[in-house]
Amino acid sequence: MSDTGARLPPESKSEVWYLYVLRTRAGAIYTGIATDVARRLSEHEGAGPRGAKSLRGKGPFELLYRVRLGDRRTALRAEHAMKQLSHAEKTRIASTDPDAGRSRPVFAGGVQASRRLIARQSTESAREESHT
Repeated sequence: MSDTGARLPPESKSEVWYLYVLRTRAGAIYTGIATDVARRLSEHEGAGPRGAKSLRGKGPFELLYRVRLGDRRTALRAEHAMKQLSHAEKTRIASTDPDAGRSRPVFAGGVQASRRLIARQSTESAREESHT
């Protein structure tokens, strides 16, 4: 029996993985990982079989966030942690600047650490607003 099923090529050691967050036309948040976010977004927007089934018919999409995470294992863990968060928490993370170094630590300690960091950022933002 020949193996004709779709198999992913072995992961290259030099591949860099990204976590990305999309917003659908209806405002839903979608989180995914990819080595090429632009390619992945075009796959989601196309009607082909490579886009996520959960996004079919829900475009156009807005790319809210993209952060470089390194290897696939790290990206998968970050994706899992992000998917455990509420819509508001995901939106808050997506509004941060990954180049400022604030996004990566959100995933360092898992979901609970992510929620604590987000709560602390919310408290600090509220304090700053009340002093102005």
